[in-house]
Amino acid sequence: MEQAIRQNLTMFGHSLIEHGLECYNFGQLHKSIQYLEKALFVHKQTGCRSGEAWSHCRLGRSLFIVCQYDKAVEHYQKALDIRGITGHERQRLEGRVYNNLGEVHQLRGNHDEACRYYKKALGISEEIKNEIEQAVSYNNLGVINHNCLGKLDEALAYHMKALEIRKRLRYRNAEGTSYNNIGGVYEARGQYEKALEYYKKSLAVSKEIKDRRLEGNNFYFIGKVYRVLGQNKKALEHQERALEIKSEIGEFKAGVVAELGILHMAHGDYEKALGHLNEAIK
Repeated sequence: MEQAIRQNLTMFGHSLIEHGLECYNFGQLHKSIQYLEKALFVHKQTGCRSGEAWSHCRLGRSLFIVCQYDKAVEHYQKALDIRGITGHERQRLEGRVYNNLGEVHQLRGNHDEACRYYKKALGISEEIKNEIEQAVSYNNLGVINHNCLGKLDEALAYHMKALEIRKRLRYRNAEGTSYNNIGGVYEARGQYEKALEYYKKSLAVSKEIKDRRLEGNNFYFIGKVYRVLGQNKKALEHQERALEIKSEIGEFKAGVVAELGILHMAHGDYEKALGHLNEAIK
């Protein structure tokens, strides 16, 4: 009887992780954190070491997205420290955590350390033939080469590798992210029509899978490119949609507000421009 209860609780803990991931994918980060904290509590009570480790890993990721970096690292480390997980699952867990730790180091400006973690994660995922995690590592290496190291050719090559895997596996959420990242590289290279092509592909995916966070980001980036091309009416329409979505989901919107300020200034509406620019710097 006790064993049956423990098994049911363990399955309940796994379902909580799934709910947490679903909320994460839809940009509902605070709900994601709540589900994952409950999952962690359940798995600790049942002694499910695997569930406990993955709860720490997933919880750390959601905390990272809401800028609670120290807490994220704490959970990542706890995931690695849990004993009793061996073989393929241990490698899969380590690969995911190394990717996540790489992101923290990247954010903190430790670029060499970030690349080391990303390549370590890539080596593990290649060894165990986990293509989903390979794509994550390729994506992260693309991001750091673009955003931090200025190596745009290398960035594009990594992002294309990630996209190829994600399209083939029909991992739609991640595919949308890859389109967005590739658009960003083309924008940085001054290839604005190519940038629009990939941002619009990402926007279509984000609408299809109802990923509001990615949808808002795409409207923002498309609006920026239209402004650079001198198509201010289209730019304004896209930034207004970005602001609407980001406000709905409670996401950081200073960049969008600043873009709206610039666009209103270009239209000669200085009162609106000043209001947006003041809001952006608060």
